[in-house]
Amino acid sequence: MDCTRIAARGSALAALALLLAGTARAEPRWLLSTDARQPWRVALDRAKRAREPIMAFVCVEGQQLTAMMVRQTFGDLAVDGVLGDFLCVKVDAVSDDNQPFLDAYDVGRRDLQVEPGYEGNRAVENPGRAQTYPVTIFLNPDGGLEHMVYGFVIPEDFLQVLQQVQGIMAARERLDKQADDARALAELGGLYVSLQRYAVGRQTLEAALAADPDGKQGVGETALLDLAVAWLAGGEGQQAIDLITRHLGEYPDSELGCKAHFLLGGALLALVEPDRLAAEELTAQGKTAEAADAAARLLVGRREAEEAWSWFEGEKGKVPCEGMEWAEYSLGALAELRAEMAYAELLTEVDALLAEGKLEAAVQRLRLFGTDEKQGHRGTDRGCEALFRAGEELMKGGKKEEALAQWRKLAELDPEQNPCAQTLWRAQALGRLQAP
Repeated sequence: MDCTRIAARGSALAALALLLAGTARAEPRWLLSTDARQPWRVALDRAKRAREPIMAFVCVEGQQLTAMMVRQTFGDLAVDGVLGDFLCVKVDAVSDDNQPFLDAYDVGRRDLQVEPGYEGNRAVENPGRAQTYPVTIFLNPDGGLEHMVYGFVIPEDFLQVLQQVQGIMAARERLDKQADDARALAELGGLYVSLQRYAVGRQTLEAALAADPDGKQGVGETALLDLAVAWLAGGEGQQAIDLITRHLGEYPDSELGCKAHFLLGGALLALVEPDRLAAEELTAQGKTAEAADAAARLLVGRREAEEAWSWFEGEKGKVPCEGMEWAEYSLGALAELRAEMAYAELLTEVDALLAEGKLEAAVQRLRLFGTDEKQGHRGTDRGCEALFRAGEELMKGGKKEEALAQWRKLAELDPEQNPCAQTLWRAQALGRLQAP
């Protein structure tokens, strides 16, 4: 027999056995109590001494999401490898002994009503703290809360969270040595923003900019945009616009320029979102003049956002940004925005045709809008809405079979045939087809 082949086969089997042994791990190396104290108390003490972060898994044993998290997420090889850098402790949400820990981090409550099932177990008696288990908590070595994740998280997403928390710990270590380290503050603030901890992210990023007043450390190149995202998430569009504009002025050749132009369009739209809501409400109230004023402000804001995103269509935007996610996001948003503005004009035309009894002409205009590839309306939310409304108008006009045919086409699953296959309007069409 060929000894080389035997050796190769043995190596392959050994590698397979090693792989299976790794994937067979069902749980992390949970920290157990060594005395009468609860494991989480041991973890908090050890974390301070060893300067290690903590991952606390608050759960209800036997609950389905808990089992899925342990088996699928914690059992993933990549996740397990990173968890080796954390003190891992399991906290039983039902046990009264763990209530001080739950209170300290505002997780659930003692009076837990166990309701087994896929959606988890809820603490329902106090709406302010009702949560679905499991809850995964990340603490720094001093016991401070860094992040909290609710429910089941797939391995890929959980691994990303672990890496972000590791980044937070690394930045904190640098700040322990030098509290005004501008770069460490910028990195820490950016990580907080990525974890949607916007308030502490803003505070940390502002500290980073203050620690680099002359800009020599180049902190502003990342910090200004991260700070803009934090303000934008808080509904403060103008602050975000000011920061993005400042970035574009101070760092005209930055590799983050593509991100800046994408954020600028979003901030400009966010700024006029109150006008959109006001226009709808005032119209419903019959306050025509006030609604028209709000609509005019909304249109100005939309035109400004369109201009910001259309930068990606020009050669200046194409050269540095082509193939980048920011260009893809911006061009997609630009198509949706243009369709939104065009649809408002279309509805005025359609309503006028319907008032004149020209049903076929109105339906044809809706269909043309929804399938228009030249203007980019096909596949946009408003383009799909136009196709759905074409069926609605046919049904109102007594043309039931034509309406059903229109909705059947919209309900087609194949995205090649139906660009609206993944939208709410397809679901709406299915609902109409299933109605008695």
